Amino acid sequence: MQTGCVKIFHNSIFEESDDFYWSKKENTIFFDLNSSNFHLLILHELAHALLGHEDFWLDIELLKMETEAWDLVKKMPLQLNMVFALIQF
Repeated sequence: MQTGCVKIFHNSIFEESDDFYWSKKENTIFFDLNSSNFHLLILHELAHALLGHEDFWLDIELLKMETEAWDLVKKMPLQLNMVFALIQF
């Protein structure tokens, strides 16, 4: 489904979906526009993209990647958060 896709950051594609997730294979961040936590969750998935996260095999690998992504979100400048607040999909 390529309709409604928008290239906006880090050469990644953002595509509306029923859930939030990063696909390294598709170089796409999928998002749920109706989520009450939209801005926080899309930044989290962007962090996965920026960190180059891929598949994992062990739960401990998933835990490491999730922690890294949330740590990066905490470090993202306020300006980046504002950019996403202004985006209209």
